[in-house]
Order: sequence, then structure tokens, then C-alpha cells
Amino acid sequence: MKNLLIKASAGTLALFGLISCIDSRYDLANNELDMNISFGGDSLSLPVGSTGNTTLKDILKLEDNEYLKTDENGNYIIAPEAVDFSESVPVDNYSFRGDPAYLYLDFGSIPQTSGLPDEEFNYELPETHEVDVTFDDIEVDEMIERIDRIEFDAVAVVTVELATDAVSRVRIDELSVIYPGWLLVESENPAKVSGEVTLDTPLVSTMDISGVDLHDYPEMFNPETHLLTIKDKIRTNCAITLFGGDISNEGGEILIDVTVNIVSPSGSDDIDVSAIEAAISVATDPVTENFGLGLDDEEGLMSGEGILDLTGSSVYLDLNNGAPLAASFSGKIETFGKNGEKLAEVAFDTPEIAASSESHFVISQNGSAEGDYTGITVENFDDLFYRIPDNISITFNANSSADCRIIPGSNYEISGTCRLETPVCFGPDLDMSVDYTIEDLQNKLEGYTDILDGIIIEGKVVSTIPANATLSGMAVDINGNPIEGIEILSADGGTIEIPYSPDAGNPAEISISLMETIDGAISGLNGIILTSRLYKGTGETVNIDNGVVFEDITLIIPGGVNIDLSEDTDVE
Repeated sequence: MKNLLIKASAGTLALFGLISCIDSRYDLANNELDMNISFGGDSLSLPVGSTGNTTLKDILKLEDNEYLKTDENGNYIIAPEAVDFSESVPVDNYSFRGDPAYLYLDFGSIPQTSGLPDEEFNYELPETHEVDVTFDDIEVDEMIERIDRIEFDAVAVVTVELATDAVSRVRIDELSVIYPGWLLVESENPAKVSGEVTLDTPLVSTMDISGVDLHDYPEMFNPETHLLTIKDKIRTNCAITLFGGDISNEGGEILIDVTVNIVSPSGSDDIDVSAIEAAISVATDPVTENFGLGLDDEEGLMSGEGILDLTGSSVYLDLNNGAPLAASFSGKIETFGKNGEKLAEVAFDTPEIAASSESHFVISQNGSAEGDYTGITVENFDDLFYRIPDNISITFNANSSADCRIIPGSNYEISGTCRLETPVCFGPDLDMSVDYTIEDLQNKLEGYTDILDGIIIEGKVVSTIPANATLSGMAVDINGNPIEGIEILSADGGTIEIPYSPDAGNPAEISISLMETIDGAISGLNGIILTSRLYKGTGETVNIDNGVVFEDITLIIPGGVNIDLSEDTDVE
């Protein structure tokens, strides 16, 4: 009776010890356990229990990593913080001065007259007079390739003065001022000036000017030097009337001075340009942004020679074209390894973005559109992330060549935001593993090691991670080292395949035997490591609920417990 009580008590203590023998990362203590123990017969069954759902976040050890996130559907994505970029396109202020144009009109001489005061004498210039009209040269920005029109506010001031003592008053019947065709005058051209001019009072006439139109005068702009040279002729015709009473006794030359001066409305010589219509070519300097994925070997992403691969990445571009002309973006994306080595590089181009507008693009291998994002297909895009990079570099530059209207003094900004989203979709080269440990068996099985020559592990395992999986086991000693002399076999002698079960409805039955091949080897057993290897991903996105679950894990000691009851033992 004593022998039975001792062995039964030891068995019970061993059972309760095994309840907490799973690695603390996958604690079984909170799971419901089957507490039935079978004594005698062919075996002793010690139920261990079930693990919780070991998810990808557990496997990758990324609990504190800011880059691994879930979207609204619970799918895992690797999403570093978005990066902003901007490039300014400044336009200089421009102003220029017009040189005054002086005309000297000679109507001939008039003799001394004793005519009646109201007698009229009519004179007309025998030919058209002309004079140069010029503006100071303007050097414009290199992005301007052709100038069609320049807008400004100016006034043409025509001043008519008597330049002779032969007459005290002249009636200007018509002074025609013929301006160049490129000058945008706000009234008829030729302009008509009429009125009286005396020795003391000049005749002044003004006319508004809104700019110059150079469509038919391309020679005024040199695209190589970017100099604008505005130069031409002003032509005049004039008819006048003199009255006898205004002619001096001496007579003499009839001379009239005409000055044409183009100035600002305030009278300043400096005329500010308000707008330019031109052919513009913009190529911004490349802007490079860098960001890391936050993932490396130390995060547990690599398993031996196998590499965790990612496919289906997308780069999202939110672009704001603040320039007054349509623009397109081009650039390249590069990925680099931990030691700075380049892993891959792809180039991309966006469709044209309308002037002063926003556009949204998503760059990917398949070029699929997403909501407001227009898809851009880039061949070999997934190569960027096929081997998990440490750093990503994205270089942008904007290009445009178009006719547009620009405002001097403006600072047009082309800006945007770039963000990366990499769904955690395992590629064909996925190779990683996760261990589940039943440990501290030396203490839990104390008193049994002398009768054990093998252990069988039975249970079920379910994998909802979209990848192929296998299960294997290993016996380790108290120092975590593999034990020689213990052979580990599955029920069919090979590796246990764990089928991918998206709905968790297809658990795999497992049975792993640990048998001695060297006498006494199992006496050094302290732990059993169950390794679930994940390989050959299916390409489906991993969800927050995907994981690996072990169910109904039971340790079976073949042969049961040998209880020696002698014939004279008193059993009550």
C-alpha cells in the first residue's frame, strides 16, 4: 500500500508540474486542461494543454516596432512614416525703362506778314517723321524659352511744344502718332492728338498702354542669352494751322518739338512687369528623401539561411502642382541593405498633372488603381523589397515644358507626400520558424527517469498563416543542448506537414516519438522543442488573427506506471 501511494503521489505532482512547463512566451496556464490521468495499462497520459494563437507579431518579435501596423481590415502592413518634399520655382521681378523719343517737326519758314489777324495759314509735314523707341534690355529667367506677351501698366505721354519765336500760337489740327505694332495701346493706333500749343503752354496728351505683344516679333528675345531687347520706330504725321495775328513781325522757322515718353501711371520711369505669357521649361533639381523600414536581422526576421520576403508593396504619391503649367514627375526608388549595398533600383514617371492642381498616384508591380489613386505600373517593382531592405531612397524631380502665364515675384511650389505600404505577404522564398518549448522536465519527471525509455507527444496543430508549414521536434538537456542518443520520429517516420487552414477548420494531427537509441540518454532530458517552420508563402496578406495554435498537447509515457503489488499487500 505504501508503494502505491508513493508512486501515485509522484505521478500527480509530475502532472501538476507539467501544466506550467511550456515556454513562458506561449504559456498554457490559462488554458483549460484535461486533468484525467491514466495509470497502468499500456501508457501513462499526461495532458499539457493548448497554446494560444501565436501570431505573426509574436513570431517576428515586433511588439515594440513602430513600422508594423494593421489596416482597417486587420491586415498587417509595414508602413514607415510618410515623408514630405517640396521644390520651389521662383520667378524674378522684372521692370524696365523706356527711353524718351524726341521728334523735331520743321514746317518751313514763314515771312513777316501784315495779314489779317484771323487769316489762316495751313501747313502739313511733307513726309512722315520717325524716331527710335527703345526699352532697356531685360534678362529673364533661364526657364523662359520664348516670350509671347508682357503685361504692364504704363502711359504714353505725348508733349507738343513750340520751338520758335516766329509764332506765338499754333493749332494742331492732327498729330498722328503711329506706335509699333507690338505695343498694346488702349485706343486707336495711330493715336490722334489735336489742340492748341502756345509759347507758354505745351499740348499734352496721354494714352494707356497695357504691355507688348511679341508673337510676331520673335527676334526681340534671344533664348540663348535670355535677353529681351525691345526696339522699334515711332512715326508721325502732322497738320497745323497758323493765324495771322499770332505771327511775329520778324517771321522765321515754324518748329515744333514732340516728345513721346512711356512711363508708369505714377510718372516713374520704372515700369513693373505684372505678367508674362511665355513658353516655360521647368526641370527642378532632384529631391531625395530617405527612410528606413525599421526591420533588420536583430528583429528576428531571418531564420538561418532563409529570408523573409515581402511582395505587393506600393508607394503612394500625393502631389500638389502649384505651378501655373502642367508638370509631370519622374524619379527612381532604390533600396539598400544594412551595410549600404544597393539591393534594387526602379525608375518611374507620373502622368501629367494639370497646372495648379493635385493628383494622387500609387506605384506598384501590377499598377492597380486604389480609390482616388491612379495606378502606375513599374516592372520589377517587387524586386525592391524581395530581400528586406534596411533603407529606401526616393528621388523626385518635376519636368514641364508648356505655354503659360507667370507672375513675376511669385514663388510657385511643387510639393507632395510619399508613403510606403508593404503588405505582409510571404513570397516563395519565405523560410522562418518559431519554437514552442516544453521545459524543466528534469524536475517534473523526477523519479521517473529510471523507468523511461521514450516519450510520445500527441495533439493537434492549426496554422492560419498563409504559407506552407512543417513541424519537427528536438530533445535538449538542461543547458539547452541537443541530446545524443534520442531519436525523434513522426508517426510516419517523416516530417509532419501542417496544412494552411485559412478558416482554422483543418487541424493536423501530430504524433512525435522520442525514443532512446543509447541507454540512459533520456535521463538527461530537460526540454522538448517543437519547431514550426514556415516556408513558401502563398502570397496572401497576413492578418492580425493569423497564427499557429497547438491544441490538446499530451505527453504519453509508453508502458504506463509499473506498480508492483505483492499478494499480501493490503489494498483498501
